[in-house]
Order: sequence, then structure tokens, then C-alpha cells
Amino acid sequence: VYLFGASYTLPDSTGFAGGTTITYGGVIDAGADATDKNNHYFGVSIPLPVEGLTYNLAWDIVEHAAAANADDNVVGHYLSYALNDKLTANIRYEHGNINAGAALTGNAAGVDGLESLTIGLDYALWENVTSRVEFRSDDWDGKTDSADESMTVNIIYSF
Repeated sequence: VYLFGASYTLPDSTGFAGGTTITYGGVIDAGADATDKNNHYFGVSIPLPVEGLTYNLAWDIVEHAAAANADDNVVGHYLSYALNDKLTANIRYEHGNINAGAALTGNAAGVDGLESLTIGLDYALWENVTSRVEFRSDDWDGKTDSADESMTVNIIYSF
């Protein structure tokens, strides 16, 4: 298995794009030869002219060696606004295809046309501990009933 990671922040001399951070991460040849996969992450963090507002773009690709599995390809848009030094509002929209989707949906054929919207709030309880409440709605092509919806509450310890 090979692990790769690189990040570069554009200098202020690049004008409006100054401060933009571009990131790549990869896990290559993970798994047995016949079923190994390559995971690629491309990210862009774009500074916005509004204090406390951030935008990030993520593109996740999973290349499957097994001929039966097409590649997974999901793009995520993340918008956050710090309401104050303890409370942050978040919106996440993701779209794409998860072609090895049995774990997600029970559908071995995968998921095409995935659309996921998550709205949430983070609150810093104390140093290194954040609470999060999120509402999420998932839908995809061929889904026979209404969108999957969930409400989650998390306590996150960062170290």
C-alpha cells in the first residue's frame, strides 16, 4: 500500500485566489490483488470575503480493481459560517455515484445520482470537545420510496 499527501496554499500575489489551499491525498493498491482499490481525495479550500464564512470543495474517487465494480465518484460542497467563537452553522451538499454501494443501501448494483444534503450546528463545549447536531437527507436514482432522512447528535473529542 502506498500513501500520498500534498498540500499547497496559493500566495497572496495570485490575487483573488490568494490563500486558496489545494490538497491531494491517496491510498494506492489497498487490498488483495484481485480486489484492491485506489482512493483519491482532491480538495480545495477557498477563502471568502465574508468574515467567518468558509467554502471547501472535495472530490473523492475510488478506483476498484475488480471488474464487477465501477469506480465511485462523489463531489462535496461544504459551506460553514462561524456565528461566534463557539457556534458554527454548516451546510454540506454531496452528489455523485457509489458503484460498490451494497454497504450504503443494500443494493449490490450501487447508487447512481446520489444527492445528499446535510444541515447542522457545531458548538464548542470546551477545549478539544465539540458537540454537533445534524439533519441529513439522501436520495438517488431508482430509489423507490422517499429520501432517507436522519437526525444525529455527536460529541467529538479532537486530540
